[in-house]
Amino acid sequence: MLRAGQVRSRTLATGAFRALALWCLLGAGGAAQEAGTIRGRVVDQDGRPVAGAEVVVRRLGDGGDGRTLETATDGAYAGSDVAAGLYAVTAGRDDLNSDMFRIRVRAGRTVEVNLELAAGRRDAAWIAELGDREAASRAFAAGLAANRAADYAAAVAQFARALERRPDCTECSYNLAVAYAELERFADAEAAFRRVLQIVPGYAAAHYGLASIYTRQGRAADAAAAREEATRLAVAQLAERRQQLQEELERGIARLDAGEVAGARAAFESLLRQDSSFPATHYWLAVSLLRSDDPDRAARALRRYLRLDGGGEHAASAREELARLER
Repeated sequence: MLRAGQVRSRTLATGAFRALALWCLLGAGGAAQEAGTIRGRVVDQDGRPVAGAEVVVRRLGDGGDGRTLETATDGAYAGSDVAAGLYAVTAGRDDLNSDMFRIRVRAGRTVEVNLELAAGRRDAAWIAELGDREAASRAFAAGLAANRAADYAAAVAQFARALERRPDCTECSYNLAVAYAELERFADAEAAFRRVLQIVPGYAAAHYGLASIYTRQGRAADAAAAREEATRLAVAQLAERRQQLQEELERGIARLDAGEVAGARAAFESLLRQDSSFPATHYWLAVSLLRSDDPDRAARALRRYLRLDGGGEHAASAREELARLER
């Protein structure tokens, strides 16, 4: 039987991330209120509704309090009386997860977030707001659609329109730069990437963007410098994120050691919703599921762990337990 214990390894394996979410913003009338509403649908990669998925709405900046909503048979979910503020929204079921979207809920308004589940996920950097910024959000979405359709001139127009409404929109400037680069308007692309770095100096992707357009212009030295800075930032951010994940995992293991099985399981599930590519979390989730008398889910978690880290610290124990469960 698997046992909780001290985690000795702090090595995290990276995984492939793929998720797509299409979402729009709807205003709701009425008198000013202190809360808003979040609603939407969860689908799989083929666009089919996912019933029984958990949509986690977690408030940012105040300890992470929030709620969990469950999708109906048509994949729909809704949560009312959501206090105005910034939230992270994710969805998951079994080993599938969605993007994480950071959204702003305004009093008396509704934010609709439609999410797609896939094996792995990435953070979506766009922050949605209603009220006077709804036009910027819609223009941004139209710009993304134009970029996907390779209509870069239309994308430039839409992102520029979004920036008129929201000059501090990092993703608007970044995607504008990408569209300019595709049109070989390199001076405009450089200016847009630098606007991103004025807002967020540590935005590694903007430095990679600069390196790309410098390379296309034959500016080898500038490209090398931009690429070096991008790599430095990316490595630092990855190390910081890995440390945060490891600390959260160890807190969950401590709860498991203390006999708080339900709380530990919830902590591991929450951690996987943040990053499903962290191998050790799947292992410790399996431990907690076995202690909760849920062998089927435990077996799935063990298989996922072995796929991600077949030679890892817990691999031998995981294989032994999985063989026992499959007998």
